[in-house]
Amino acid sequence: MLEYCVRSHNTTESHLAAWPKLGSNGFREGICATIPYATIWVIWCIHNAMIFNSEVFSVEKAVARIKWTVWVWMELSRAMGA
Repeated sequence: MLEYCVRSHNTTESHLAAWPKLGSNGFREGICATIPYATIWVIWCIHNAMIFNSEVFSVEKAVARIKWTVWVWMELSRAMGA
């Protein structure tokens, strides 16, 4: 079960360092460890698409892209033997 905790962090690095390590197996831990980085990456990509390509922001599209990014990164990690 995912736990939610509100904390105040001054930097992205401190927030990511405090991200809880959830799950009891390697795959679930990998997913939980990947979510914040995938979220930051997708927000950055959407930001650029909005500025340079005049795309419209959509929460549903952002969530779908985060899920897809996590899945692709996990598959790449598994394929590379990490």
